[in-house]
Amino acid sequence: MKSLLIFLLLITSVQAEVLKQNTQGDFLIGRPTFKMSEILADYAKLSNSNLSVSSEFSDEEFTVQGLAEVKKEQIENYISILLSQSGNAVIRMPDSPNMQVISARDIRYTTVPVYKTLEAIPKNDNQAQFTYSLKHIDASELSRNLRPFMGRYGRVIDIRHANAIHIADTGNNLRKLAQIVLHLDTEEFKKSQAEIEEINEKHKQTVKQEKSFLDIITDNQ
Repeated sequence: MKSLLIFLLLITSVQAEVLKQNTQGDFLIGRPTFKMSEILADYAKLSNSNLSVSSEFSDEEFTVQGLAEVKKEQIENYISILLSQSGNAVIRMPDSPNMQVISARDIRYTTVPVYKTLEAIPKNDNQAQFTYSLKHIDASELSRNLRPFMGRYGRVIDIRHANAIHIADTGNNLRKLAQIVLHLDTEEFKKSQAEIEEINEKHKQTVKQEKSFLDIITDNQ
């Protein structure tokens, strides 16, 4: 009888929900070890999301330590980070109940929401795009400088004829990149950049003059 009870308890724990919701609407982690598909299914059910999962979906297992509760305003960020860590990508259009999960390497072949302001970019790891028309700096130069900061599957495109920049990445990283763009695309930065270029040019001229002087001395010896 005792062994049967233990067996039933084990079965119950295996089948227990990963996510539960309390009366305040916050989410509770029901068990520390779970597969991505399990927590994703629970979240879709609790958030009334229409879940669509690609056949290339990577269903990794996670073990979470020291976390029992996730605030309702943070749960999608939490889920999207787990998906991102397992090589997946989340796509959710603004104000849409549809949630699409695909392999991150296929993101460039999928329609992703586009935002034009920093404030509109989601604060999670859902895939998103940011497009911005530059007023003070050159798009091609900016795109080269942004590439080292891109995520693994992120992309940056400079639209030269319009002097605009188009960036695709996770929402969290995209917000950082957008902040960089907005910080650099200012009259103040353009002015400081021009001053630096002027200093560099003067330095080059000084070095050139010194070299010429040394050449004269060397030739006369």
